[in-house]
Amino acid sequence: MKNKLLTVALIVLLSLNAAAAEWLWPVKDAASGENMLYTPQNYIGQEFNVGSLFIGGKEGDEIIAPFDGKIIATNIQYHESLTYVSGAAPDLSKEFHMSCKEFAETSGGRWNPRYVSHSISLVSPDGRNMHLSGLRLSRQFKTGESVKAGERLGYMAYSYKNVPQPSLMINVSKNGTISDPMASFGLQSTFKEPKPIEPVTTLTAEQAKEDFNILIDAIIECYPSLDEFMTVEELEAYRQSVLDSIPNPISYIDFSNLMSQTEALIHDSHISKWSAWPFGDPEYWDLDMGRVGDSLKVVWAIDGFTDYLNRGIKSVDGITPDSIFSHTSRLIHGYDANTEDFMKFRQFQDLVGLYVNNFPGVAKDRGYTVTFDNGETLRVKRHIWHGEFFRQSPSRRDFKWINRYRGKDFDTKMLNDSTAYIGLSTFNLDELSTDSIRDFISRNITVPHIVVDVRNNGGGNDVVLRKILSYCSDKPYVSLRHSCKINRRGNFTSMAYCINYLPSQEIFGEEYFKEEGMDGLYTRPEESCIMPDSLVAYGGKLYVLVNEHSGSAATLFPANILRSHRGVIIGRETKTAYKYMTALKFADFVLPNSHYTWRIPLVKCIFDETISARIPCGRGVIPDIHIPLTYEEVAFTNGDAILNRALQMIANGEYLGDNPFEEPEVPEPQHGLLTMALAIYVAIGISTVALVLIFNRRRKNKGRQGCEQ
Repeated sequence: MKNKLLTVALIVLLSLNAAAAEWLWPVKDAASGENMLYTPQNYIGQEFNVGSLFIGGKEGDEIIAPFDGKIIATNIQYHESLTYVSGAAPDLSKEFHMSCKEFAETSGGRWNPRYVSHSISLVSPDGRNMHLSGLRLSRQFKTGESVKAGERLGYMAYSYKNVPQPSLMINVSKNGTISDPMASFGLQSTFKEPKPIEPVTTLTAEQAKEDFNILIDAIIECYPSLDEFMTVEELEAYRQSVLDSIPNPISYIDFSNLMSQTEALIHDSHISKWSAWPFGDPEYWDLDMGRVGDSLKVVWAIDGFTDYLNRGIKSVDGITPDSIFSHTSRLIHGYDANTEDFMKFRQFQDLVGLYVNNFPGVAKDRGYTVTFDNGETLRVKRHIWHGEFFRQSPSRRDFKWINRYRGKDFDTKMLNDSTAYIGLSTFNLDELSTDSIRDFISRNITVPHIVVDVRNNGGGNDVVLRKILSYCSDKPYVSLRHSCKINRRGNFTSMAYCINYLPSQEIFGEEYFKEEGMDGLYTRPEESCIMPDSLVAYGGKLYVLVNEHSGSAATLFPANILRSHRGVIIGRETKTAYKYMTALKFADFVLPNSHYTWRIPLVKCIFDETISARIPCGRGVIPDIHIPLTYEEVAFTNGDAILNRALQMIANGEYLGDNPFEEPEVPEPQHGLLTMALAIYVAIGISTVALVLIFNRRRKNKGRQGCEQ
């Protein structure tokens, strides 16, 4: 204890010579640096503190905003470690200690309610994020709301289980990287910038095999949707084939291609990976080929080659388009199950890279020879980009900026007197933005048509999704049976290489339970539906625009609209599956030799257990009106093709047809035929049950649940 006091005293003395403070000390009426308990690069017990600042005080001390900023989050939370926290939205209508007790009870007794607290996150004018935990909020703050330096945020509580006194815990980051929490308070800091990792150019076979085994072990142990793609036995066979093929040494580029190959094998719209540094030279070609429908065409060209644009290609290095499409389809990742349009888009946009990186026999100079439909041939050269200006035609700027808005995440406007437009480029919207969308709908509640655009929207906050859905209907949405699956509650051995969970940690609670004959654990909440907002509930005609980049919450939005027959879906199939997605909680694994990070989702979420021919198993939300990707659409020859089709439908008075999810009504049997009809229905029922039982047994024997869950 004396050593800790000496350390704190030394820090306070050093702070006297530090630079002038930019930020106010967050404890009101206390001097900057007063009552610091722990600073970065010190130990809290046996736990090393990388970047957190702990400030002590009395319970109830007033906590103020250190700078003029904007609220980005509020939570009720519990820190299980310095790097892992569980949280939820705070309910300030409840007494603070009672809400802490209720939140702690969700852990099944693992959490001490004393160390449950509120937290608030602010963004500073220079773009740094500050997270303050260990306080009781003074009022309800809305995300997106501005606060002034010195404004009251709340009162000191307890921040962390290993700091047994009232305290405030402060963490600062910028662009997702931990930052110094001390210098801007005018203190001489103990924080140390993370050391850059030395680039790896090659791995030994032993290093590559170790990293690959860690990855496969993590997928088998943690990823609950493996049965959508293959059995564990099939994945083990893949593991062995890769291990047998790794040379000694292996280049980093070849190892990276192996990582991409594995990501394509377990293709999921929520799995992601990234390298510690970029690899390979930036490159471009005289012209790019791409898939347009079922044809291969020239889709981009640099100056001097624009005469070839939109020309059909019969072969590449003697290989047919069908063979190129078939082979490259096995190398594409970022989509769920059997969704199709995302793969076709990648083959439109990235086919050259997929081809030269993966086809055997590609020339060493990474060029290729095309034979056009008329028999003409052309040798296409590859160029390394050194920063020089070059122009590609057609320009992709307008196409890439669809549903993108400079400086904001959404747009609302009137397209004409009878049509309103809401563009949502994300569902990670703060409360003020969500309120603004609600108010726009309220002002235009009598407008006969609203277009909601979720193209190029990767998803976001489920609370925001449900709110916007509630504004878009004056009737309840269809009540659905949801369920979730996990492999187990915790204690994953592979998480020895995880940076946000511990191997001994219980991640999930008792709400997940075993079901007879099924692998994994399940939770099956009561059927629920989204209700219209009590004040703003639009009853007019709804047109929802989607494309191959609509994922996660941007798939759930049109899925709810489609399932409830609430509006017309226009565009292309979403990249996240309609029936399920793997999300909610994510584990980040860092492979120790290559420094690759893999983010693996831990919860399989079943959106709708209804089986319908309208959406085959494994497919995304398939639009009512499908707009195939064309060269002209990307070139923006006639403007925004999908929006134009929606406006054409509105002008023509086109709208919904029959509800494909409604079951046909069974006619009333005539009195004399009642007994016979009942006998037939019973016989059909018994046969169906028998077939289902046999089918399920076979599926279970293969270790797959798929669409039967």
